[in-house]
Amino acid sequence: MTIPTADARTKQFLSIELDHEWEDLALDGTTVVNFLGLFMVSASRRDIILTPRAGYSIQFIQNTNSLHATLFQVASTMQMTFRDAHEDLVRTCLYMDQIPEHIKAALILIKTASNDLLKKLLPYTLRNVDYATSEASTISKPILLRFVQVGKLIDEVVAVLSSTLSGMVSNIDDYYFLSEIEVYAIDVQAKWYQLVELFIKFSDIAELIRKNTKQNFVNPVQQAQNGNGFNIEADRMAHMRTLIPSTITIDQLTHLLRMMADTYANISNEYMITQVAQIGPLLNLQTNSMRTTNHRDLFQKTVAQSVKVARLTLAQRTEFTKADIGRQKEYKDFLLDTVVAA
Repeated sequence: MTIPTADARTKQFLSIELDHEWEDLALDGTTVVNFLGLFMVSASRRDIILTPRAGYSIQFIQNTNSLHATLFQVASTMQMTFRDAHEDLVRTCLYMDQIPEHIKAALILIKTASNDLLKKLLPYTLRNVDYATSEASTISKPILLRFVQVGKLIDEVVAVLSSTLSGMVSNIDDYYFLSEIEVYAIDVQAKWYQLVELFIKFSDIAELIRKNTKQNFVNPVQQAQNGNGFNIEADRMAHMRTLIPSTITIDQLTHLLRMMADTYANISNEYMITQVAQIGPLLNLQTNSMRTTNHRDLFQKTVAQSVKVARLTLAQRTEFTKADIGRQKEYKDFLLDTVVAA
């Protein structure tokens, strides 16, 4: 018996997501922290006043009188965002665990429960499914907005550095200094927006799960129950054959989001939250030899951490593939058992 696993749109989505793009984006979490560290090492040579262009009103930088204070602000804001995102993604993982279990419970009820018991328990089970998918989707939106807001702060730092640089063309030393730190600021900006892309993916998948579950599982089951579609065994079997492919799709999507969220949460916990809180002293480096040493250490750390993260994401992808094979067998056996029971 062949069981289709997903509609064309979801198959394409899963193919894209497993084409390593999310893995590349996950690398940028550790990289952006190290790049901010490199920015601080270079900026330790001197503090400067940030000068916005004429007519520009500062919106996000708290203290334009000090580049160092601004970099502390960026690091602090990043740390709070990383911490909050970690907590919310742990909650997302819990909901991703719950959704397939609630759906399996609904299928078991449809398969085995008496009509009276089905009428009592199935609506409750469907509400649990609805709640978990809605909460997961809701959680993802504020996380994304927080990352976007940090991006706006970084954008303003880059813009103000550019205008400050334009005003120092007569001083060659200041010009070269600002040119160097502007490059690091742009690097941080680019890596941060890769993280924004990752959280857009989290949000998109969470919303896809909510819509997919509502349209292809919850609504059909509710309609069948309201229309007495589960009263006889033959009708139950017909609905089961329709629901199993949708269930596999939902299971795949929840596993995908859980894998991505859990991987990011682990990376964030090990390499980002604590590390970004510890880079502030880099602004206090007093000698060029200290700067050279810290530059080298940060580059080496970036490479080493990238290798570890790549291995972690590869292991997760391998686990996903194995689980998908097991998933196909599990639902095929479930449907075959139902056929035998009929």
